[in-house]
Amino acid sequence: MKLYYVIHSMLTQKGANTIKIISVAVGLLVSTLVFGRLDYNYNYDTCFPDRDNLYQIWMSYDINGEKLGPFNSCPGKLAECVMEALGNDVISATAVGRHSFPPLFLGDRRIDIPKLAVDSMFFKTMGLEVLIGNPSADMAVPDIIYLSESTARNIYGEENPIGKTLSLDRETTVIVKGVFKDLPKNVTIEPFKALLSQPTWRSYQRYQEWTGADNWLIYFRLKPDTGLKGEEIRRKLNLTYQSHVPDTDSYRSEVSCNPISRTYLQYESVKRINLVMWILGVSLLLMTTLNYALLTIAALSRRSKAIGIHKCSGAGNGTIMRMFLCETFIVLTSACVVMVIMIFVFEKLISDTLSLSLDDIFATSRLWIPFSVLTFFFLLGGLLPGQIFSKIPVTQVFRRFTERNSAWKRTLLFIQIGGVAFVGTLMTVVSAQYSEITGHDMGFSVERMAKINIPYQLDKEALKSTLKQLPYVEKLTASVSDPLWGYSGQHIYDDAGNVLFNTRFEWIDENFLDAMEIGIVAGRGIERDGEVVITEEFGRRMNLTPEDIGQLYSNKGFGVSLKLVGIAKDYQLGGFFEELRPICLIYGGFSGNSYLKIKEPFDQNFIKLVDFLSGTFPAYDFAPVKMPEEAIEIYSDVRMFRNSALIASVALIFISLMGLIGFARDEVQRRSKEIAIRKVNGAEASDIVSLIIADVARIAIPAIILGVLCAAYIGHIWLSNFSVTASHIGLWYILAGLTVLILVTGCVIAVTYRIANENPVNRLKSE
Repeated sequence: MKLYYVIHSMLTQKGANTIKIISVAVGLLVSTLVFGRLDYNYNYDTCFPDRDNLYQIWMSYDINGEKLGPFNSCPGKLAECVMEALGNDVISATAVGRHSFPPLFLGDRRIDIPKLAVDSMFFKTMGLEVLIGNPSADMAVPDIIYLSESTARNIYGEENPIGKTLSLDRETTVIVKGVFKDLPKNVTIEPFKALLSQPTWRSYQRYQEWTGADNWLIYFRLKPDTGLKGEEIRRKLNLTYQSHVPDTDSYRSEVSCNPISRTYLQYESVKRINLVMWILGVSLLLMTTLNYALLTIAALSRRSKAIGIHKCSGAGNGTIMRMFLCETFIVLTSACVVMVIMIFVFEKLISDTLSLSLDDIFATSRLWIPFSVLTFFFLLGGLLPGQIFSKIPVTQVFRRFTERNSAWKRTLLFIQIGGVAFVGTLMTVVSAQYSEITGHDMGFSVERMAKINIPYQLDKEALKSTLKQLPYVEKLTASVSDPLWGYSGQHIYDDAGNVLFNTRFEWIDENFLDAMEIGIVAGRGIERDGEVVITEEFGRRMNLTPEDIGQLYSNKGFGVSLKLVGIAKDYQLGGFFEELRPICLIYGGFSGNSYLKIKEPFDQNFIKLVDFLSGTFPAYDFAPVKMPEEAIEIYSDVRMFRNSALIASVALIFISLMGLIGFARDEVQRRSKEIAIRKVNGAEASDIVSLIIADVARIAIPAIILGVLCAAYIGHIWLSNFSVTASHIGLWYILAGLTVLILVTGCVIAVTYRIANENPVNRLKSE
């Protein structure tokens, strides 16, 4: 009988329940997705067994007071340092090389997968599962490769891969000696699909040094029963390292380490993004639940008589409570159906936004998240209105009970409007910042630029001549590394051998500055071997001026004397994530990457370039990319965060507006007799609308101010990730707050306008 009444009662208010179901479905789905992404972030590196005893080493430097790091790129000798420093307390240590290996080939089939170079202790240290092979012996000799399980299946099908051969760029033959279990995506080590033995990289021993050549990831595994803790480990590592690389007055280095379980979460950018996502997720879940409660409580004036009749018929407080819980359950079940439909309809949008597939988000290990979200909503969303309705005394149900309890509605409305102001303002700031960093001048231009890899087997001068003759190529240049992703570092020393600072250095050809549109402040660009161009920041740190152009410049870090021929304008490396760095540009000829400025129409001519390369050089893969797209890709994590914030904000605004509309509609309904009397006494429709707006404004304005202030605080934390900030950021906060106020006012006007214009006689007759 109670269920029948609940269903009958819900059918009499179809419009209100439709709003409830849709808003609940949107809110719970988006909050589940946000919490799913957070759980994914917090479960980085869980694939490594006993990960609290698996440590990663970091290096920090202090060069004349300039603090750098910590960096996970370490000198290769640090693996030996660990064994020397910790002795019997450590099981093993490994140095993982992030060397630039050429692509793999099976005959003419290119296999483009991420690769790392590892030593014989890698699998023992990391604890990864080896399905086939003996890595402690295999990885000690050259020309050996291990494949992941999925890669081996993709290449060889069900055939046994052991003993098969692949080639590195059709030059070096490597033998498949092992297969290892695939790693999940959320690991801090680079997501490799193949592992090459370190001796395969012929010159790897030359880069295993105590200083410089710091392109190694160093890991070590402690024995489970060791008594060593963090500070003691760091002290021993630093003592040993200092015995090999002692500090000086101008140069200090420090070795630190953390369990790999804390590696991902120690990044400041990750901490800030997680903080904001926590706020978004919790806000959205609370707003969804409170909005449902608000819509239910807002109907108090209409439903109090029915509740009173139930109580007169013998229903107790528990019965009323169970009725509202049952109603909440029906709404929640209907919302779940809508959620499932939305998941299938927006599958691609969800995957692109969170950079995760639905299988990752709704993996078995994460099913507790939607269950917890649904449980929280059911308990709070059902108990809160149920508690209020069940407490209505029978003697007061037909009196002014709703008036005395309007504080509930107003408090919930305050929270919702404040939440909209907070999330809407934060979304505005994030969007403005993303637009700023993707459009800000980096000091060089990638407009109409294409990048290709230069195969080292080809005659580079012949390739250069061929590319220059293409009718759609406007300019052509080359450099070893891509400025969009950054350059290698190098210490700069004074005449006494003291470290002055750390610079970024790069090998370029004679056309690089012109093609990249990097301006020359003084002198000229590089033309031949033995010449160097520095940027303005480098000149400031070295006290070099235009008068020094033409002089020989020597530095212990480079090992040769170079002629300073020009000073170039500063330009940003690797995106606007760090401060401007000094740069030293050395002549290196046409090698590494080639950059081609292509004539308009860019997209069509890029396709022509791709077709030309594949047709003219079928044996080589140039991996052509559009640099404007690559310039956007370096901010992929920021874009993911922006999209997540955008979806959460839109969902929250939608939900809160539904609550506001419900509140305004019921407020007008509750005061309809008062409105009619005011109109009979001469009030205009605009007066009635202004009356309701003023009533809502007393709630909305303080809520918006509080929401904007909270968004400004969180936004400041997030903006500290970048070296540039969107201009007039304070104005964006004000505009966002005003937009929310206009939106709230517009909703109130839309709801009250009809009643404010109707004949008051009809309203008084219905009363």
